[in-house]
Amino acid sequence: MATALTPTTGSNLLKQLYSPKVTESTIAKGGSNFFGSISHDKDGEGSLYVQPTVDSDAPSGSADFPTAQDSGNVSTLSANQFQIPYKPIYSTFSVSNAAIVQSMGQKGSWGPLLKRASDSGLRMNAHVMSCLLVGTGFGEIGSIANSSFATAVITLNDAGDVGKFMKNMKLVLATAAANGALRNSGAIGYVQSVDYVAGTVTVAATPGAASGTNISTIWAAVAQNDVICIAGCTDGTGTAKVPIGFPGWILPDNNRPASNDAFLNVNRSTNPLFLAGYAANATTGALQDNIQDALTFLIAYTGAKKIRCGMSPKRWSAIAKVQQGQVRYIDVPGRADMLFKAMTISVEGSECDLYSDRYLNLASCFAYDPSVVIYKSVQGQLGTFMDQGDGMILVRQASDPGVEGRIWSHGAFIVSDPSKCANIRFATS
Repeated sequence: MATALTPTTGSNLLKQLYSPKVTESTIAKGGSNFFGSISHDKDGEGSLYVQPTVDSDAPSGSADFPTAQDSGNVSTLSANQFQIPYKPIYSTFSVSNAAIVQSMGQKGSWGPLLKRASDSGLRMNAHVMSCLLVGTGFGEIGSIANSSFATAVITLNDAGDVGKFMKNMKLVLATAAANGALRNSGAIGYVQSVDYVAGTVTVAATPGAASGTNISTIWAAVAQNDVICIAGCTDGTGTAKVPIGFPGWILPDNNRPASNDAFLNVNRSTNPLFLAGYAANATTGALQDNIQDALTFLIAYTGAKKIRCGMSPKRWSAIAKVQQGQVRYIDVPGRADMLFKAMTISVEGSECDLYSDRYLNLASCFAYDPSVVIYKSVQGQLGTFMDQGDGMILVRQASDPGVEGRIWSHGAFIVSDPSKCANIRFATS
């Protein structure tokens, strides 16, 4: 993702924005509550991270010693090793030499010019990482509900996915997220505009277009339910190019591990709860009751203690309206150990925080112990937190004497204990 400033656009930007008070309001500003709540480690090294997991004890126990001894000898501890490769994510921004020269004499305007470009690049990096956390490793951010494609407007199967789209994002279509071939050899479409209220996305053949381009003009082979992916994050081969997010680790009830499962070198079908997390079908019934049931099971069977539960703003609002005035759900005005306001629910003596996140669609509700969901980066390269060790490099452009900022993250999302997480599947509408 790049944010480029030419002499013309840079000059116009300065005229519009060089003032003591400037409002910067984008969908990426503010970040993701989900991404902000998980653990962030900067001590990764090598090409992959190995996460050993013991999912079952030796089944020795009997009133008869020979039987107990035989059981203990036949089967010992059940252990696995998740082998998790680190994946790169890049964002750039640039300011041309002419824009620099033209702004030098305008009483320090070069500083704000560079700052606004770099802030935009950092926000975009955080935005992409937030999208990937709720994906399965292929950069998927939605799917197409249209049955007719002689229109530039994409209607999403889950309108809650609309928060992942941003103007001028580069998109590709695939027949499926994993193992799905790219439509029209990876043809590129651009987001021309987004209606965040209606939950629709208008696409164009070129960036910055004044109007949209028919979907079928950009992707002639498009079909209903095609998956929309961030360009460059999938190549159609079935190999994850970006970090595998939460729903790739913690599978929903309609996609549990098969007998031939080989996720990161582990067959999770041998013990799905402890290797692929808990899954619940909450497409019918009251939202709050389904969450209560899932969290009760999670705590009772896995020993989870402190749980956070994220969902789309629309789902959170629905629960808040239903539970307003009831004792078991309390609106918390803010606590030192929380990054955001939330409702809380008490389950089996444990306190669970319920919060909303625009990166979670209507069908997604993720419950987790925040200490076991981790973003681990190599040598401190966590692009969304910029310091001297965080991969923020200013270099000269290859085709222009100006400067280019390069933000790169090299890491992986890790669920160190899947048993303390749940994927609660709601309906898509």
